[in-house]
Amino acid sequence: MDGQEDKQAWLDDVTCGIENPLKHLFIVTCDGVKIGFGMCLDLAGEPEYAEEQYPDLKGNIKARKALELNYCIGEEAYLGKGIGTLIIKILEDECRKLGATLILSDPSEDNIPSVKVLLANGFKKHKDGDYRKPLV
Repeated sequence: MDGQEDKQAWLDDVTCGIENPLKHLFIVTCDGVKIGFGMCLDLAGEPEYAEEQYPDLKGNIKARKALELNYCIGEEAYLGKGIGTLIIKILEDECRKLGATLILSDPSEDNIPSVKVLLANGFKKHKDGDYRKPLV
């Protein structure tokens, strides 16, 4: 999202009692400053979105226990410090606890730092904006 107001509005929205299909949401803080978020979306709870975003998994989302990871570091001073990698590792651990066998992420291809973090954490590019990692 563009602009601090949009980011803050989104953070406010996702923390106001939404429980399902969000399985895990956390706000990332550093030195007492909210700098971003991480979350897991249970794609079985969002079938229309899942079918549109990942059409090759149609009918297989529940069986695969597929979860989509989303994260953001919204404060520029905290970029490039390994925080994205920590967020991905925490989210992956949470997905394992939830029984996921496949995790996905859909970064913009223009977001090169995010793509690099995903690839460094074992995700493989399925196609533009579609990165996946099987959990076994």
